[in-house]
Amino acid sequence: MTEIATQTVESDDPLLGVAESVSELDESQLLLLKQKVLAFTGQCVNSARSSIRLVYYSLALILCVAALATVYFNFQGHHYRTTLILLVLGPAMLLLLGYWKLLKMLTSLPDQVNDVVTRVLEMKSVYREKLPKVYELRKGVIGRAKLYWFLGRVLRDGIKLLKDGRDLPRSFFMLAILGNPIFWVSLTVCLLASYAFSALTLMAIGLHFVTGI
Repeated sequence: MTEIATQTVESDDPLLGVAESVSELDESQLLLLKQKVLAFTGQCVNSARSSIRLVYYSLALILCVAALATVYFNFQGHHYRTTLILLVLGPAMLLLLGYWKLLKMLTSLPDQVNDVVTRVLEMKSVYREKLPKVYELRKGVIGRAKLYWFLGRVLRDGIKLLKDGRDLPRSFFMLAILGNPIFWVSLTVCLLASYAFSALTLMAIGLHFVTGI
């Protein structure tokens, strides 16, 4: 009865099937797939890395200008001007922050792919070593305990793998968005608008400082 029950666990438990599938993965094909994915995404990722610096500096500029305007006009007692400036600069800051987060997500794509592939290869190595021992000792109470311990490890590894790759779908979705020219046009417009608003704000501060208007 014990042997029959053990064989039932072996055949029916999906985690054991997962472990068998992972242990049989072709390492060379997996590494080749990783290289192809990284090569395919490389150009977009490089563009995102270049753009994120520009967005970062633009966001820092507009934040500094907004802070300067707030301090200056509040000190002068022109609170309505501060409110007006923040109403203009606020949406630009939020848009730049949104672009920064989206680009940041995409620039982490190579690291995410590497982490997932590395994790799968580690699982493959462990499962290939442990599976024969699990099958060899599957009989009896001790064998069943080892089997369930192994299944628990498979479950833990699966949960960790899901955590490591949780951002991959969103990153690949962002990759599709970056392939659309509308994204780059909107980003360019947002950057130019942030520069224009910052320049106008500095001009307003300078004009008030010189003429009092």
